[in-house]
Amino acid sequence: MGTQDNRPGNIELYFDNIEARLALLDTTVAHGLVEEAFILTCCYLGGLARERFASSDNRDDMRLFTQLLRQYGSHPEVFEKISRVEITHRSIKTPFAPKALQQHNTVATAILARFGNETGVKNDPTEAELLQILSGIPRLDAENLRANLWRYTYGAVLYRRWRNTGTHVEVHTGAETSQEVYPSQANGPSVYYDLHERLAFSPTFLMNTLKFTFRTLRTECMEHMAPT
Repeated sequence: MGTQDNRPGNIELYFDNIEARLALLDTTVAHGLVEEAFILTCCYLGGLARERFASSDNRDDMRLFTQLLRQYGSHPEVFEKISRVEITHRSIKTPFAPKALQQHNTVATAILARFGNETGVKNDPTEAELLQILSGIPRLDAENLRANLWRYTYGAVLYRRWRNTGTHVEVHTGAETSQEVYPSQANGPSVYYDLHERLAFSPTFLMNTLKFTFRTLRTECMEHMAPT
């Protein structure tokens, strides 16, 4: 972890302070502030990513956020999925939409030809699976594809739409449809596309992911600090 003072006692205090903050998320939800808890959860994940990978460069934030979820999260198989809706530009645009993927129209056309227009989490491929599918396209810049396809993973979508947009632009309240953007029902899906084809995550799923990630990082860090 990239904390300033690496003495074991101070590291433990650092994690104790974070744990106390995480406990407040449940209180926030209990008071009906679900969207606030959702945004805070994303912010805490972003902070843990910065600490774990010791980065002070804002340009790395989304990449490290996705790396944290795939390396330390409880469901890496979810966050390595590629959102076909995002990559084919059939969803709502945001100020943080990725622009680094070259030959985008060629890639999007190939994905639509392979999977069709039907939206669904179940049929979204992983990054590795999509790379394999797209590898047969003639004259495709494979190096650029490998370097940028992660920008359309579920982890990147979560960062771009809810961590960045939700924090810096607006909090999505679902006012247009009078429906919660983040459903809190116990039996609802954990990850799904809403009626507007936006990728959504239930607060319970995301908060559990944060808590698991925190526990994993804490264990790793304390084991590393333990005397040999």
